Amino acid sequence: MPIELASYSSPDPCPQTVPSSSQLVPDASDGLSPDVATPPQDNEVVGRKCNPKYLQPPAKKGKRKDPVWDDVIVADDIVSCKKCEKIIHQLGKTHVERVRDHFKRKCPKRPVSKTITACFPPVLGPVKIAAFQRQFVLWFYSTGMAFNKVNHATLVKALAALNLGAVLHTARELATTLLDSSYGEFKLVMVHRVKGKKSTLVIDAWTDVNGKSVINYVRICGDDTYLLETVYTGSTLHSASYLAADIKRVIEVIKFASIAAVVTDNTATNQLVWQTLQADYPKVFFHGCISHVLHLVVKDLVARLPWLKKLEENCRKLVRFFKKHQQLWAELR
Repeated sequence: MPIELASYSSPDPCPQTVPSSSQLVPDASDGLSPDVATPPQDNEVVGRKCNPKYLQPPAKKGKRKDPVWDDVIVADDIVSCKKCEKIIHQLGKTHVERVRDHFKRKCPKRPVSKTITACFPPVLGPVKIAAFQRQFVLWFYSTGMAFNKVNHATLVKALAALNLGAVLHTARELATTLLDSSYGEFKLVMVHRVKGKKSTLVIDAWTDVNGKSVINYVRICGDDTYLLETVYTGSTLHSASYLAADIKRVIEVIKFASIAAVVTDNTATNQLVWQTLQADYPKVFFHGCISHVLHLVVKDLVARLPWLKKLEENCRKLVRFFKKHQQLWAELR
């Protein structure tokens, strides 16, 4: 039996009837296998062209809708809240930030429970950690705190309770790299603050709690005081030549500012130092410390009055007695 195809009487490229699957499949009684016949490709193309599904343009993918619009009603450009039934604005589906703000702060039926992230302190960023470490290091240096205290367990726990991101430096870093960098920063600040101003260099020789000989070099400029250096002289004798050379070295280090005066003790050795340095620095005034002068005046006065000297000795004995007896010393204080 021959294959029957639908006849096309109209020149319209879209046929009124599309061949069915039964018309395209030959009868098995004719001895023809169904695999021999293939559907006409032209009719399939024509059928797709006439199908409204294929005639529509592809849908454009626009901006994703904000989920906040699911909680409001938009009617006649009036946006009202579904929860509290209050009007948010009358501008239609615009100003989404106002809608978000309503649910965040104004809606009386908004959720009041905190988010789980609000229960934990925010992690410090690298910038804040660096700023914290810098201020913490300056606290160590300005108060004279021992560097090994940074590893104290109580301090670590206290800072961890505030924020887990508070990272502390080690005692070795405080004594080496951080100390050098902080000294460099402070020196730059000092240079800018005292540049062009008259200042005084104070030399103070003393003995620390360990019995070591120390010389402090302090710079005073107006109301500001700067500790320049602390020199442990060790077994070196504090002779006039040594002190003069060391003072000259410090003056050359801080030559960016003008030194108007140099203050030392009033000993005979220091007076010889003044004479030695006066030739090299004729515009600098070298003089003794007024506190040391008062101390020497009192000593000379006590030495000339026997009764006052005896009184001084008795006062010293009384002080030593109280210091040796802990209970009496505590009551006296």
